[in-house]
Amino acid sequence: MTGANSPRFIVARYLQSQGYQQTLETFITETDLSPGAATTNPGDWDLEEIIKEKSLFDQNLNFEKDSAATRTGWSEPCPQHPSQPEGANLANGLAVTADPKSGSIIASFVNNTVGFWDTARPVVPTLGILSAGRNILSLAATEQFLLTSQMDGSVSIHDIGTFRTLATIKAHSSYAVQVVPTWDNGNLLVATAGWDKKISIHYPQIRDQPRDAEAAPSAITFPATFTTLSAPHNVQSLIFARHPDTSALYLIYTARDSIYLHYVLLTPNPATNDSHEATSTPYTATPAGRQSLAPQQHATWTSFTPSWIEACPTDPTLLAIATSHTPSMKLILARLLFPSATSTSTSNTSSLHPQTGTQDELAIKLVCTTSAPQNDYSTPRCAWRPDGSGVWVSGDDGVVRGVDAETGKVVVSLKPRKENGRGEGLLGHDPGSKIRALWAGVIGDEDVDDEGQGQGQGQGQGRREVLISAGFDRKVLIWEVGVGDGDGGEEQEG
Repeated sequence: MTGANSPRFIVARYLQSQGYQQTLETFITETDLSPGAATTNPGDWDLEEIIKEKSLFDQNLNFEKDSAATRTGWSEPCPQHPSQPEGANLANGLAVTADPKSGSIIASFVNNTVGFWDTARPVVPTLGILSAGRNILSLAATEQFLLTSQMDGSVSIHDIGTFRTLATIKAHSSYAVQVVPTWDNGNLLVATAGWDKKISIHYPQIRDQPRDAEAAPSAITFPATFTTLSAPHNVQSLIFARHPDTSALYLIYTARDSIYLHYVLLTPNPATNDSHEATSTPYTATPAGRQSLAPQQHATWTSFTPSWIEACPTDPTLLAIATSHTPSMKLILARLLFPSATSTSTSNTSSLHPQTGTQDELAIKLVCTTSAPQNDYSTPRCAWRPDGSGVWVSGDDGVVRGVDAETGKVVVSLKPRKENGRGEGLLGHDPGSKIRALWAGVIGDEDVDDEGQGQGQGQGQGRREVLISAGFDRKVLIWEVGVGDGDGGEEQEG
């Protein structure tokens, strides 16, 4: 510990910063410090920041103790047996999602089509393969709605049961690469990320109407974007998140060539909660700070892009981040550091102390080498397992890998293999093919067989864990747990 950061100097600087001049003079006299001991220089420790760092350290330590007591890492059995739904082999896949509430599995393809299947076992087509009119880059299901974002920058809301378009808006001038919804006090909010360096936030107005009524396009109104935010580069990924203590709503996004998580605070205006009528500014969007995912890296030199972010389903303050690292992806698990009330749009959410580290450093739980090959043109993707025990990651070699959320090790590799060990047909994605999209979760009817989740023993529509992947090999695959599973994946990597 340097002299300037000894307890005497730290206390002296604190007394000076708080204006306790008489106390400071007495303290300097009694401790034989020089008159300039209370001067603060770059790199000097600050008492208040030390207390904050200690508090965060204690929180992380308690979290680790709780995790050790309640979690044992990657859970078994896990999905590892693939099947391809009927009609899912017509074109390369772009996006996938599933909605257990409506019983739908949905995928979009590069030939301007979208496919619908039922979550029952066996998975069967419902609406079949429909024309979307344009390439859909992102899918998101919420309540009775399906949201889509398209290559031409438009965003649409559809009836999830019929795919009838209820409303469309041109949100971006270029690719709308992701759409995410959330509900706030009964109101639907929609955020979109575009490759025009913009984020658009929308507030669709929904007219109350019986679900079984003949829906009309006027049942939902998509007013003009109420907020457009500019990003430093093309926006890569975004999520909605709530502060765990205040429940304040934030939008968090990443951008190309930026190592930060960017925070935007969304504050509802009074009229928003009282009426469903459209208002010009139903929410106020305020840039609220940023969090570094590489705190030891020089701020002007960026070696990766946080390409995809997803919140843990069992702990929404823990993020999985798939990076653009080459020649293979790195996966970062980091805890969200919500900004303080005094943060600004250009400030970090934490303060620097070279000797003790930063909150940004302490917030990073794991940085994992996944061995998933990729290049500068890849689209890194990740998806949490529903129990939070691990994360699936994409690759450009036709392999989906499972990473243990406790150790950071790749414990499962879903590789293509011959059916029953023989024959010409391959189960899994083609070797060397690009995995473009992932979705992981629980599907099926919880009223049929809630105890049968993931057991793979012919429970029909019973709830079960699945992984859905789409690749540039004209395949959409549904990975499930097989009969007798429980001892690991097809292939394991250290």
